[in-house]
Amino acid sequence: MPERLFIQTPSLQLAGQQFDRVDITAKQNNLNWDIKVDATQLKAQVALYENWLEQGIKIEADYINLSTWQSAATPAQEAGTQEQASATETASDFNTASFPPVYFHCKECIVLNRPLGEITLNVDRSEAGMRIQQLQVNSEHGLLEARGQWHSDNDHTQLSGTLDSNNIGGLLADLGIESGIKDSGADMKFTLGWPQSPLDFDLATLDGGIQWRLSDGYLSELSDQGSRIFTLFSLNSLVRKLSLDFRDVFAKGFFYDDMRGTLSVNQGKAATSDTIIDGGAGEIEIKGYTDLLAQELNYNVGFTPNVTGNLPVLVYFLATPTTALAALALDQMLTSAKVISNVNYKVTGTWDKPKFEEVGRDSKDIKLPTPTDETPKLEDF
Repeated sequence: MPERLFIQTPSLQLAGQQFDRVDITAKQNNLNWDIKVDATQLKAQVALYENWLEQGIKIEADYINLSTWQSAATPAQEAGTQEQASATETASDFNTASFPPVYFHCKECIVLNRPLGEITLNVDRSEAGMRIQQLQVNSEHGLLEARGQWHSDNDHTQLSGTLDSNNIGGLLADLGIESGIKDSGADMKFTLGWPQSPLDFDLATLDGGIQWRLSDGYLSELSDQGSRIFTLFSLNSLVRKLSLDFRDVFAKGFFYDDMRGTLSVNQGKAATSDTIIDGGAGEIEIKGYTDLLAQELNYNVGFTPNVTGNLPVLVYFLATPTTALAALALDQMLTSAKVISNVNYKVTGTWDKPKFEEVGRDSKDIKLPTPTDETPKLEDF
């Protein structure tokens, strides 16, 4: 067997990806192989050990740019019946006995034109099967860190970690998701599990929990179809509904000081009982669930306006606006007014066509601030 190999080719295709100007240098060292790959879309060094199933594979990449990716399914599988396709998707070709330890580090990764940043993956063997020692994705707008286990006894994957972002809207945009979120950071903790290998992720069998929080920012006008991250709650449709109900309060976007909540994921459904959005114009409380497979919504949403200390904003939440505006026009010395205390909605339908039904509205009397020379007049708003 030669101790050194050199291969040069103008192009090479692997898993549907075209690699151009490819140079491959392989050098044998004590029955181990050091392989260098240099191409337009890839520059990496691979260490392949003699006992690779036990010692593993080490990959150090300066950059990887995969503009396309194709599964290993045969044309017969791709053209098969729905039942055959389902069987292919659920049957794993991977198991802990045939999977080697892997250390992968890429300084700059771009996949399907999405800049993922620096990626580190370290998977080794354990008594339970395979251990995910480290999964780290470090990009311009966020840091994902996770650890987990691939259990051999029941072929089950467990993954726990955190996501911290200084610009969650920018992070999602890098992934091709236009969320409408502006000027907001985020932090998230998650524990998720699914049957079979880490490569057999399936929403239908996913279970676990997610705790998340967004710092102050605002939601710009955007359709839910372009904002998949918030179709869980159909938030953009909700903001448009509130804009219709309360006129100009939300005309320039929904500003919030804080968003937070938890999601419980089980058998294809993501449920919440404590999602709170603390907005400048009021607080939104969301309870219910989304069917991730059917893409159907089932939520109860409550909106409590913030009507203290701001007379121009308060006018939009008057319980009887026509009468109240007439009264204010006649008498700037009113000392109290009846305002909306909360509005309840039922949200159903699908991600693409959410349905909002107002199911209740309460009001209360509040005292207005004592008028002064600086008190806004009706004409001011």
